[in-house]
Amino acid sequence: MAKPNHLQLQILESLQSVLMAANTDAGTRVRVEGLNNLPSSALPAIEIEVSDEEIERRTMGSGGRATLQRDLIVEVGCLVKGGGDYLKRASELLAQVEEALFPDGPTELDCLLDGRPRLRGTRPQHDDRGADPVYRIRVGWIFRYFTTEGRPRALVT
Repeated sequence: MAKPNHLQLQILESLQSVLMAANTDAGTRVRVEGLNNLPSSALPAIEIEVSDEEIERRTMGSGGRATLQRDLIVEVGCLVKGGGDYLKRASELLAQVEEALFPDGPTELDCLLDGRPRLRGTRPQHDDRGADPVYRIRVGWIFRYFTTEGRPRALVT
């Protein structure tokens, strides 16, 4: 039987599912950690990229292993084609992402996180190196979860 993935990847994949189900302007064009730039024909789209993770020892648990508070920083990129109303389209996609992460009801992420994700900040980014200009708003989120030291595949129970 295969072991579950590291909780970081479980969170990224759950985030992808939540955003795909949210019916944003990107539709199902939501990818995790793409190595290649998306062609402008694939826009609007959402890219999910893992960033830093801050880890703090909280308490000593069973067997002498510490409980770790882990704050995973994830950047969600809202990508649109350039053009006259690119800022309006990117801002709308940004609003849709924020709404998807704070719905009235539960999400798939709730069983992995300690509370809802926290918005960390946004950063606009122009890319005009290709044939078509692309505008991206990078949105930083903090996803807090708890593990036992040396047990990164499961939450603290």
